[in-house]
Amino acid sequence: MNMKKMILSGMLVCSMLGGLVGCSIIDEISKDNMEKVEDKTEGETTEDNINEKHEEDKLEEKELNVAMFIPNTNYEATYDASDGVSTESYIKGVGTAYQVIGTNGKGPFVNVYTTKDGGLFRSFSSDLTNEEFNDKENLDFLTKKDDIKENILLKGPIVVGTRWDTKEIVEVGENLKLDNMTLEGTYIKVWEKQKSNEGNEIVQVHYYSEGLGCVQYRILADGTVMEYSTLKSITKK
Repeated sequence: MNMKKMILSGMLVCSMLGGLVGCSIIDEISKDNMEKVEDKTEGETTEDNINEKHEEDKLEEKELNVAMFIPNTNYEATYDASDGVSTESYIKGVGTAYQVIGTNGKGPFVNVYTTKDGGLFRSFSSDLTNEEFNDKENLDFLTKKDDIKENILLKGPIVVGTRWDTKEIVEVGENLKLDNMTLEGTYIKVWEKQKSNEGNEIVQVHYYSEGLGCVQYRILADGTVMEYSTLKSITKK
């Protein structure tokens, strides 16, 4: 068997094994050749590997908690979003709670989010008059509460695998890359799957960025994107 056939045979075995870690073709390649390949691989250090190791080290040094992903300042944000979803929002945050003022298909609104018992909840939601919306920079609903059912949006510990209700943290990383910008700091990806009344599989994916809150989300029904929003710009106030 010539060398080309041996390599092709090894690739075929790798493909068949799918998710398994590596594949052995020691019987097909001489010990000397194997040692040369190993020596070359061990001596290679790519820039991506260095950056990945650096980000892992930064995560290990941080003590992550829910409050880190709450806005702690005031800013205006613009979004690339589907129809009926706000493309501009005014956010006011104090590190333990924040309010989001925007407009949707029905008109101006405000949502308030609060930390409690190691989790993040929506604590207040209301429509706004046009007069209130025009004065949005001076509105303060941070201490408002209503009787809406508490829905835990985010919960610690901030590690991959944390689950609550129908949600799960599936990714924790550094420096989230969006369509046209990179957000420095730690980010979290939260995944949720439910069934609609019609039996459709509804999947929601939310990304939370350090100091900014939710910066991207998608809602899919049976794999088709039904609603989305992605942060485009931030202007601090």
